[in-house]
Amino acid sequence: MPETPVLVVGYRQGATGKAALRYARWLADALGGHVHVVHVTELDDFPVDPDQLDWELEAERRLSTVRAEVETLLGDDDASSWSYEVAHGDPGDALADVARSRRAAMVVVAAHVDGRLGRLHRLVARSIARELFDRAACPVLVVPCEETR
Repeated sequence: MPETPVLVVGYRQGATGKAALRYARWLADALGGHVHVVHVTELDDFPVDPDQLDWELEAERRLSTVRAEVETLLGDDDASSWSYEVAHGDPGDALADVARSRRAAMVVVAAHVDGRLGRLHRLVARSIARELFDRAACPVLVVPCEETR
């Protein structure tokens, strides 16, 4: 019997993360697969002042909020159909590493948001999708963000 296909999905809060997550869940349901959600930490996940007394508690609270959002979007009707992890470092490297270690059938990420902010972001930031095209050992699916439709 073939292995259950694993779809690794890169998740961040907001419309892009929701678009990638919804599509990955739909595809996994169609294939009888497993969704493995990966949130790669970013600056917004941590308090600004590392010297504040409750810095670690606040960071944990923020990361818990991200996971709670994923749980809300995926539901808890079949907890075995998805899993979650927090990764650190460069998003392209982290997602490629997780996909390799999980023997993923595919990595799912969302495209950047269009509009002024999207164009500005593309000028100053690297494209995670482009990094994955070079680094991932499996196919990469780039889902359009719902805000751009």
